[in-house]
Amino acid sequence: MFLLAVLALAVLPLMIGVAQTSSGNRTLASANTFANAQLAPIRAAFPTATASKGCGEARTALPRTGVVDPAATGLSADVAVGSCPATYPGTVTVTVRVYRTGEPSKPLVTLPTRILVVKA
Repeated sequence: MFLLAVLALAVLPLMIGVAQTSSGNRTLASANTFANAQLAPIRAAFPTATASKGCGEARTALPRTGVVDPAATGLSADVAVGSCPATYPGTVTVTVRVYRTGEPSKPLVTLPTRILVVKA
């Protein structure tokens, strides 16, 4: 009986660590899903195969800050658009940063992508 109690106490820290890791992974998976959901309409609006939009359109229409996750996960996102290319056609980097609401200085996920633009 004593041996069983010692084994149970030895396994307890392992179980606590597994529970904490699982919780952290769930948060990161939610953040990745939210970031991808922010990038999906951008990729749809700027398709590579039929590129016809300009860098100015991307820089005015895409940037957003403080987008709250509609799934009520407590996460928010910022969408940032990089600088315009020197020559056209070219690519512009679009980056989505996901963070816990109220903690924008501590991003959980940063997801960049490039979109094709054909004019300024």
